[in-house]
Amino acid sequence: MPVNEQRMEQAIEAWFAIPVPEDRPSIRQHAKEYLVDRTTFARRVNGGRTQANSHEHQQRLSDTQEDWLVQWIKEMDERGYPPSHTRAREMATQICIANGDTRPLRLKWINQFMRRHPSVRSVISRVIKAARIDGTRPEVLQAHFKLFHRTKVAYEVT
Repeated sequence: MPVNEQRMEQAIEAWFAIPVPEDRPSIRQHAKEYLVDRTTFARRVNGGRTQANSHEHQQRLSDTQEDWLVQWIKEMDERGYPPSHTRAREMATQICIANGDTRPLRLKWINQFMRRHPSVRSVISRVIKAARIDGTRPEVLQAHFKLFHRTKVAYEVT
């Protein structure tokens, strides 16, 4: 979350933490104290949405579906198979199809998705060399540790 948005969230939280509206400072004072824009703060306090949230209806996937896609990308990365742009896009297309939306995603959809979810920007399309994947097989690991043990004994390392 950007720093400005964090400050805005803190300001809103502090605003509503004061239970009696008459005890609250003015919107101008409160916005100045938290270093946030006064008009944006006033709009948000009065029920306005963030810029990102206000355009959710224009997105092909809902926030919940995008969160699920982010989780899927992270799980694939943990397993050692980070999805490529194409694979992540295919998964998003499958989600759209499950919703009854058969239109193809726009060409730059994946770039906009990564802008909305910076936590997966470094994960998508990170290539893992085949040697690294092969290096996780049990027989390769056993051979490695046998060699390690022999080397320790040969050089009298404790």
